[in-house]
Amino acid sequence: VSGGFTTAAAPPPPPPPPTILSVSPTNGAVNVPPLSPLVFTFDEDMDTNIQVVADTSNTANAGFSPSASYSNGVWSADRRSLTFPSLGQLPLGFVVSWTLNPPGAGLLLQNLAGEPLARSVGSFTVQTNTGGNPSEICQTTTSTLGHYSIIENLQSNLQVAANAVVPLSNSLVTFVARATNPQVDRGGSQSDFVTNGSLTLPGGSVLIFTNEFYAIVIGKTNTVSRTGDLGAYYTNSTDLDLADFPPGTYVIALQQESGLESTIPLSVPGPPPAALIGNYDAAQAIDPGNDFVLQWNSLPATNPGPFIQLVIRDSYGKLIFAAPNPCVGRTLDPGATSVLIPANTFRPGVIYQSTLEFAYNFYHKTNAVPELLGDGTVSRTTLFSLRTTLAPNTAPSRPEVSTAALASSGHPMLTIHGAPGASYTIQRTGSLFTAQRGGIGGATWTSAGTITTDGSGNASFTDLTATLPAFYRVLSN
Repeated sequence: VSGGFTTAAAPPPPPPPPTILSVSPTNGAVNVPPLSPLVFTFDEDMDTNIQVVADTSNTANAGFSPSASYSNGVWSADRRSLTFPSLGQLPLGFVVSWTLNPPGAGLLLQNLAGEPLARSVGSFTVQTNTGGNPSEICQTTTSTLGHYSIIENLQSNLQVAANAVVPLSNSLVTFVARATNPQVDRGGSQSDFVTNGSLTLPGGSVLIFTNEFYAIVIGKTNTVSRTGDLGAYYTNSTDLDLADFPPGTYVIALQQESGLESTIPLSVPGPPPAALIGNYDAAQAIDPGNDFVLQWNSLPATNPGPFIQLVIRDSYGKLIFAAPNPCVGRTLDPGATSVLIPANTFRPGVIYQSTLEFAYNFYHKTNAVPELLGDGTVSRTTLFSLRTTLAPNTAPSRPEVSTAALASSGHPMLTIHGAPGASYTIQRTGSLFTAQRGGIGGATWTSAGTITTDGSGNASFTDLTATLPAFYRVLSN
């Protein structure tokens, strides 16, 4: 009896599990812009049907510390890149840690063959230097003089779009008339202390100054903000309540310790319009490496003493830029509708908080009352954010060969996709194999040419000097 059989072909070995080729920001990076996305590039196609969940649950397949640093991951069309957009500005100076496929994760990140990515961890440190010039802040001398003033601050607005300004819900309209005594411990005279005071409104009603200390309430009150002041204060949440304080002549009457009585009329004008940033959209994508011109509407010079004040701070409250600013000799004409912010004032990927104030300094006297300066201001403020872009090439762009074929002439022809307007080098080798089994590290690569992609990131290359067989790779320049 004889016979035979044929064995089945051995099944192919499972593909290797995926690995991370690159991550941006790199593991251990420092001075990372606080708006940076987190981008992973893998060495093979990944299963993009698996949702990448970034939260604090035990089954999330991506974890971050601090929590809520990033939103869920987004796969690229080529299945090899995974991007986590930041959920706003990362805390300055913080160490941000990340984990892919942490213990207990539900659906693991894996390749198309179902091989999971090994648990991967890393971290980076967010920058703390948000820019600005140390000279923006300088030492100022403190006057020994007291002062008397009328200050009218209208409800602040928040600009949220190119043509959208909304009132701040927690902003109050404030009308203040007060007198502050000279600094005796710094050379001021107690004989010039204000002992009594009052404010006569345009309609003839009188508010008596007092130095009692209690909380300001809605409506007109006689109160004081701190020891040494006497005043009449008014606060409310809408501009309409300023009908109680219309434009007109207000009279401050003061009596000093020396017995001197002074009567000071102040002509209070109507309020200024709200400031509006004219290039708001551009201010949300500032290139910090170039000069930027911030623009706004004009302040009518219909009232005396018009002035504009721009202040830009980071999230720590650090002063980044101010105009005008005598510390650096920067002026700002009240008729100006723009200001130039020099290159490198800002840092990449940062949100800055800004205020633009329109005001009329309608009264300013230095010698009307002994040892007291006089001021009168009516103002309105607009708050808005500035945002800078990330520096070019902070996240590496991996070029890809879209197609590879022989042209009708017999020459190899490649089409490449990469970053728009980027330069790449095409390298060629005749063999990928070395003496080591399966190794490719010993291949000898030579340059076959360079290409530059168009505005869509595409380019084509034909190798006219190749000898077949030929293998190619593309490198970023």
